[in-house]
Amino acid sequence: DEAFAAEPESVLETRVDEALAAGPEAAPPATRARTSEREAAADARDDLTVIEGIGPKVQSTLYAAGITTYRALAESDPDALRAILKDAGLRLLQPDTWPQQAALLSRGDHEGFDALRRALRDSRRG
Repeated sequence: DEAFAAEPESVLETRVDEALAAGPEAAPPATRARTSEREAAADARDDLTVIEGIGPKVQSTLYAAGITTYRALAESDPDALRAILKDAGLRLLQPDTWPQQAALLSRGDHEGFDALRRALRDSRRG
């Protein structure tokens, strides 16, 4: 209805959550569609922690910044990544190779990714 559509986004999300708590069949069709879109977006997240140098806290920070897939990370500039990390209070991280690692994963080149990850780990040790 028009009153529902005129509400601010946060109120809409609250009403969506309330409708879902009542059960999917109780939610109006438009609400079910928005919920499906939100679930699909959540499903589109890649596990960025497989990338050398990214742990759970960094992954959460990247997710919050909208970088949720290998492809999005592959298209990110290391300086922009540094700025995101700095704004989150995360320092001493080196995101220079993250886009390269993510590009290999986004192309499905797991062999190339594993070789690069081994080389990065070996260079840290030696």
